Amino acid sequence: MAVVDFIVRRPDGEVVLLAEAKNKRRTTPAWASQVRRNLMSHLSLRAPYFLLATPDRLYFWFDGGTSEEAPPSAEMDAREVLLPYIRTAGIRDEHFSGPTFELIVSTWLRELVGKRPTGAAARYPAPLYASGFFDALSGSSMTYQPNL
Repeated sequence: MAVVDFIVRRPDGEVVLLAEAKNKRRTTPAWASQVRRNLMSHLSLRAPYFLLATPDRLYFWFDGGTSEEAPPSAEMDAREVLLPYIRTAGIRDEHFSGPTFELIVSTWLRELVGKRPTGAAARYPAPLYASGFFDALSGSSMTYQPNL
C-alpha cells in the first residue's frame, strides 16, 4: 500500500518529490507539519522536496534532511494554481470528493514535471522558486498512487 499519493523521479530513478493530497480545508502550518511527520514515519523513501496539498493551501518543504518536525519551508494559497484545473474539469462547487481533489493535484503536478511553468516567479512564493523546486521537477516523471 502506498503511503504518499505522488512520487516524482528523475530519469535516473532518483526521487525528487514526495507529495500528498488531503481534501481538508482551513488547515494550518502546524497541522501540515503533523501530517508530514506521520507520513514520513511510515515511508522509507526520502526526497529533497515534499508537498502537502489541500484545496486552500499548498505546503512545501525543501531539503530532504529537514527534521520531520520542521514547519513548511513555504506555503501558498492553493487556489492560485489549482483553480484553472478545477474549472477545466467543469467543477463548479469547490466541495469535491477526495479522489477528485487527488486528480486535480495529479493534473497540476503532471504539468509541472513536463515543463517548467511560465510565470512561476510571479505565481509561486519566492523561496520555492529559489529552492530549485521547478528545476528538480522539470523532465522528471510522476507516479500517482491513490490510497484506496
